[in-house]
Amino acid sequence: MRLVSNYFPTQSHHVQSISPTMLILTFLPYTVRSNLFSVTIRCQSNKFTGEIMSITLAEAQKIMDAAIAKAEELNIKVTVSVVDNGGRTIGVNRMDGAIWASTYGSLGKAVGASAFGRPSGVMQPRANEPTPSGVAQASGGHMILGQGAVPIIRDGNIAGACGVGGGTSEQDEECAKAGVAAI
Repeated sequence: MRLVSNYFPTQSHHVQSISPTMLILTFLPYTVRSNLFSVTIRCQSNKFTGEIMSITLAEAQKIMDAAIAKAEELNIKVTVSVVDNGGRTIGVNRMDGAIWASTYGSLGKAVGASAFGRPSGVMQPRANEPTPSGVAQASGGHMILGQGAVPIIRDGNIAGACGVGGGTSEQDEECAKAGVAAI
């Protein structure tokens, strides 16, 4: 591999031959310290037939409003999170009086439901198995495989997920289902 670079302290603007291994070892400290590089992994299911539309902010707001309405009906204080199909946050609403930890719980459950395409509680018994545990670790601890979130499925594909935290696990899932049913 040939590289033209001024990243090497002893060389400036010289063409240099370098092995891929040496390239990784040379740039690794820069990557770790400053996030200069990022890796994008793109996956496509075999059933993919068109563009997957993510959840819009307007849809996320409808989901959160419906989930909060269900929480009010159950007389509980919760936080509702909506994420896209990559587990990235679209919206978070925390009810007055909801415990602060419910924010992290709702978001973590939503990420888990989005990652596996099924209600987060379904994955709870498998949380310590190698694959779910590895995915949870790779997410940097942002995934919770506990009951309280449901995926949003469009045309057989995962479009996102709604997670709720603050009530019992069953109440959280009931609110999440009510939210997703709103769209």
